[in-house]
Amino acid sequence: MTSTSRDLYVYRARFGESRRRRTAAVLDLGFGLEYTTAVTLSLPSSRAARPVKEWLAERGHASLVRLDVSKPGRLIGEVLDGDAPPYLYRARDVRVIDGDTMEALLLPIDGVAVKVKLRLAGLNAAERSTESGARVAEIVRGWVDVQPELLVETQKNHREKYGRMLATLRSPLTGMSLNELLLAQGLAEPYDGGSRAGA
Repeated sequence: MTSTSRDLYVYRARFGESRRRRTAAVLDLGFGLEYTTAVTLSLPSSRAARPVKEWLAERGHASLVRLDVSKPGRLIGEVLDGDAPPYLYRARDVRVIDGDTMEALLLPIDGVAVKVKLRLAGLNAAERSTESGARVAEIVRGWVDVQPELLVETQKNHREKYGRMLATLRSPLTGMSLNELLLAQGLAEPYDGGSRAGA
């Protein structure tokens, strides 16, 4: 399943006692970060007839929530059914290090920014010190620079052996994945994190 901007602001959450639909929520932002805020909750439309308090009590006051962040200072959240999507973040200030490594400022929620090193998941590009590696790094930089913003999908706190977050970079305009593009154009080789040939 491809993540889209609709998957932004979906968090695993724990909820405190609710007064009507307003409740304290502890949001799991990934990276070991939690964010506590007040949220006005609604249930999925198919369950809307049930009280929010009863719904949360059945789930041990833990669930998924999609926040509407369009009104600053007043968060509205829809409690979701189903499995949690991957962690998906808006990203800015992306600095390309080489064809499969970059540094970026991830924005899990307004007012919170996390600077991380990312390693593109599922591939390996030539080192930048080589001619082909320098060319791939330039292509990646060109792709990143034309995006108004990037979506970065990660696995929660899953870092590879050098401490980088394994990630998929996606254009919010087209949904295209940089990872898939590099593989499709033969600019990188598939890589699952094991030993590389010649290493």
